[in-house]
Amino acid sequence: MKRIALLSLLLLFSCGNFSQNKEGVKIVCAFADETSISIEEKNSTVETIKERLSRFSDDYEVKLSENNQIVVEYYGEYNESNLIQIITNEGKLDFWFCLKKDDVIPILAQTQASFNENGDDDPLMQIESLKVSYVGIFDLAVKDTLKMNTFLNKVKIEESTAKELEGIKFLYGIPDESGNITLYALETSGRQRALVNESHIVNAMQNYNYIGKPCVAIEMNEEGAQRWELMTGRAYQEQRNIAITLNNVVFSAPGVSVGPIEGGRSEISGNFTLEEAQSISTVLKSKRSIPVLKLLEVKLIKRE
Repeated sequence: MKRIALLSLLLLFSCGNFSQNKEGVKIVCAFADETSISIEEKNSTVETIKERLSRFSDDYEVKLSENNQIVVEYYGEYNESNLIQIITNEGKLDFWFCLKKDDVIPILAQTQASFNENGDDDPLMQIESLKVSYVGIFDLAVKDTLKMNTFLNKVKIEESTAKELEGIKFLYGIPDESGNITLYALETSGRQRALVNESHIVNAMQNYNYIGKPCVAIEMNEEGAQRWELMTGRAYQEQRNIAITLNNVVFSAPGVSVGPIEGGRSEISGNFTLEEAQSISTVLKSKRSIPVLKLLEVKLIKRE
C-alpha cells in the first residue's frame, strides 16, 4: 500500500499543476490602420495567427482584446525574433511582370525635362549613387531612396506622365551587403493584387536553392498553376522577368528560360537565413494575408 501511495504521489507531481509551470512570452500588436479594418477582418487575423502558431505548438492563446489589439501568449521554447515574424508578417505574396527599363526610363526622362523647364531641383540628378539596373530600373544607395521617392511622386502627378504610368507600381528589392538597393517597375494593370498570390498556395516549405542558400519552395493549387503556366509562358515569349514580392518588397525577379512552367511550383530566394526561410514558409502555408500590425509589447510571462 505504501508503494502504491508513493507512486500516486509521484504521478501527482509529474502530471499535475507542477508540470504546468512554464515560461512564455506575451506579444501585443495593434492594427496599423484600425479604422479601415472590419471586425470580420480582425477576427480572421486572429484565426490566421492561430493557424500559423499551431505548426509549432499547441500551448498558446491568441485573442482580440476589448480595445481591438491582438494579444498572443505563447509557452514553451521559442526564438523571439522568429515568433514575432510569424505573428506580424502580412504574408502578402504577389507575382508581377517586370517592365523593361527601356519602356520606363524614357517616361521618367519626360519628368526630368519638366524639372529643368520650371527651374526646380531635379532629385534624380542629386543621386550620385544612381546606376541603370540590370534587371530592375535603377540601382541606388538605400540612403538615397528618399530622393528617389520624391522624384517618383512627381512623376505620378505630372500631367505628361501620369497617364502613361497608370497600372505601373514601383517597388524596391532587398538591400545588399553594400547598402545598395534596386528599384523595379511592375505591371499591375490597375489591380491591387496579382493574379497569382498567396491564396493559391497549398504548400510552402524551407528548402535550398541551386547555390545552397536557404529559400522557400512553394506549390500552387490548380487555379494558381494554370495562371502560373500562362504567366511564365508570356514572360518567356516576351523575354521578361517576373517579380516575386512579399509584403511589397521584391525578393527576387527571375527570368524564364525554358518556356511555360507547368505544375505550379516556384521558389522564393532572398538571401534568407535558415530561420527566416522557415518562418516565411510557415506564414505562406496559411494561404491568407493579414493587415499590417504594429508591435506594441513583448514581455516574458510565467503560468503558475
